[in-house]
Amino acid sequence: MFDPSKINLNDSSKWILIDGIRIRYLRKGKPETTPLVLLHGIGSSLDFWKDTIEFFQKERDVIALDFPGFGFSDKPAIRYSIHFQVLKLKRFLDQLKLNKIYLAGHSMGGAIAIHFAHLFTSRVKKLILVCNAGMGKSIGNFLRMYTLPFSGPIIEFSKTSGIESMLKNCVYDTSLITSEWIELFNNISSHPGSVNAFRSQLKSFVTIFGQEKSFLLSTRGKLSQIIMPSLIIWGKDDNIIPANHAEIAKEHIQNSTLVYFEKCGHLPQFEKKDKFNKVVYDFLGDFRKRIYQ
Repeated sequence: MFDPSKINLNDSSKWILIDGIRIRYLRKGKPETTPLVLLHGIGSSLDFWKDTIEFFQKERDVIALDFPGFGFSDKPAIRYSIHFQVLKLKRFLDQLKLNKIYLAGHSMGGAIAIHFAHLFTSRVKKLILVCNAGMGKSIGNFLRMYTLPFSGPIIEFSKTSGIESMLKNCVYDTSLITSEWIELFNNISSHPGSVNAFRSQLKSFVTIFGQEKSFLLSTRGKLSQIIMPSLIIWGKDDNIIPANHAEIAKEHIQNSTLVYFEKCGHLPQFEKKDKFNKVVYDFLGDFRKRIYQ
């Protein structure tokens, strides 16, 4: 059986068992502080948060995980859903004995963060949403196509070219998608169960017509009940989830701030890392020392 914990990732990855599923995570920084927990998007991994981790570990306890079915975590042959990931996130935090957190979610991870913050309000001090799913119907064409019945074999057949195309579609500046990033996600996609997990999770909130109606109603319906201070960040040139979806989040989350990044796609934490870190740093606003001086 494939054992991801045997892979030398050279990044201090740790492993935790959650309900029989091995979860990869990174934890760096100051454990005595309120942790900043980072959630990745569909088809992604914690690796796109590494610039954020590197910056905030100077003064913050920073944690990122690969959700079940993604990255280097286990990929059991089960039915994946947003609710499934919310519950696994809770179990993850419980095992690490983290009762109060700052929560940041990107794309699908943003939707998971909304559902988590709604269910476990007392545990989330501040919420950060980055190009989050669940606001409107529109979503990237390639994601819609991957929900079709015949798409599984196509994904398997065209992994390398498909991964490069998908990654480049996520950024404004395609030169940022180096061969190392393509190799990393080729590696991840070669793990048993990767394609099935990706398609199962995707079909839990996306159809050929766009983001699924009940998912949208459920996610948007929770926004007015989000009471903690919230920061919304969006790339103006997002090809995956349109930037105007940010206005829906801003309108319905009562205590929220919206920041757009110009010449930026679906990965602001990666593509505009310095600006992203500054905006999040200012939003959190409770560091004992100033990183920026």
